Amino acid sequence: MSALYFGTGVASPKYGPSCGLPFEFLDFFCDAFKLARENGCDRVIQELTDCYEIPAPPLPAAEWAQVNLQKKLIGQLAQSLGVSDRFQLICASEFRNDPEYLACLAETRENAAAKSITVPSDYVLLQSAGVDYFRRCYGVTAKMGWLLDPENPTDGRWDEFYFNSRYQEISGDNEFPFLYVKAAMDPTGSRCSPYLMRPNDLDMGRVGIAADYDIGQIPEFVSGNKGARKYLSAIETSVSKLEALHDEGIFDCDLPWDRSYAVENKVGIIIQELFGAARSPDIGMKAANKNTPPIAAMAVLS
Repeated sequence: MSALYFGTGVASPKYGPSCGLPFEFLDFFCDAFKLARENGCDRVIQELTDCYEIPAPPLPAAEWAQVNLQKKLIGQLAQSLGVSDRFQLICASEFRNDPEYLACLAETRENAAAKSITVPSDYVLLQSAGVDYFRRCYGVTAKMGWLLDPENPTDGRWDEFYFNSRYQEISGDNEFPFLYVKAAMDPTGSRCSPYLMRPNDLDMGRVGIAADYDIGQIPEFVSGNKGARKYLSAIETSVSKLEALHDEGIFDCDLPWDRSYAVENKVGIIIQELFGAARSPDIGMKAANKNTPPIAAMAVLS
């Protein structure tokens, strides 16, 4: 048995704790299962990074809340899509003190020192050790990441390409497959993380889970905004990808909507039914036509 794995976080150095889970995480999740099938992997593992050093200090309350929120939402998504038996979410804090991981970290440090490789942060070594740990202990045979600019991956110093290239340099292993997908897009048309919500994302119209926002407002908002039109198109693509993977048998479930529904309504159902979030009672969703039931798209965690 082999597995594909990918990592996500709950905070960024620049913006602080995430303000919920962006809807685009669905696209990232779908990509993981699509790439797993294409690369002969029968399982998908997600590492949720909730500690950044050893020994790990206690997380701030806001970050800890995001850990619990994301574990609940993502766990429910896996269950709703019928992949709980093929998906595992592991927090970094669960293995940072594992003797197997500490052995991988010691080996990583030794290799870096032997090759006189310097890194700007110890976190780079923790990341590299994590790749070896998942390969040895969980049968991981491929890792998925995202790129801000797929055409120029080396431009992003803290992009995943950077961490993966440091792993190759330190380990000397250039054969292990690192697979990349495009970063998410925000309503300005800029690329961004597929699993972090920045403080101003809701204000600019980005759809988040466990936050109050009505995607029904987007068609009016995009009329004079080229970036937002691209964003809405990306949302539509995410939903279409989910439907296509369902039709291919990758997800073992019944999708609880009619394919004729407008994308606004599908998003609302995905948030409520697949992620298990409760809709905000004061937000209404306009129907695409009289046969399409109104659904509130934004949600708060129940």
